Amino acid sequence: MSHFWFIPILLLVFLFEGTLFQWLIPSELKLMTGLSPHVMLVIVLYISLFLRRRLGTVLGLLFGLLHDFIYYGFMIGPFAFGIGVTSYIAGVMTARAKLTLFSTMMVMSFSFILFEHFLYGIYYLFQVIDFSYEWTLMHVMIPNVVFHLLFALMLYIPLRWLIDKMKAKPKEEER
Repeated sequence: MSHFWFIPILLLVFLFEGTLFQWLIPSELKLMTGLSPHVMLVIVLYISLFLRRRLGTVLGLLFGLLHDFIYYGFMIGPFAFGIGVTSYIAGVMTARAKLTLFSTMMVMSFSFILFEHFLYGIYYLFQVIDFSYEWTLMHVMIPNVVFHLLFALMLYIPLRWLIDKMKAKPKEEER
């Protein structure tokens, strides 16, 4: 089975991330915490962890750039570079490790923290935002990391099943 079957799934997730998921999160919660769903990051990280880190990096760069063009037009590249680098680092961290549920969630939480810090650093450097680090940590980063970790936990079994099914070689017919 080809690795390219993830592209339609990522396109669908990209569409839902900008439309359906925005409606599912209550507006009061978004205003209080700055919660924004990055479901595509979760799927790209799973691809990088369980398939190949280079595939996850390329998909992260491509879909991150698409995210930058469509949603954040004032600056091109932070999401592309952030998702690409985060997925590559996650893939390198687990290159020779046996991944269990616990180790996968630890790598995911580190990756979400790295991604949030990267976005804050880029936006603060170029003066897109002027919030203090403490306020951003408490009101944006921690709620986003917890939300994405819970979402990654919900997607662990289905995505792991799909990836294992894709990695399994078809059995030759016995004569």
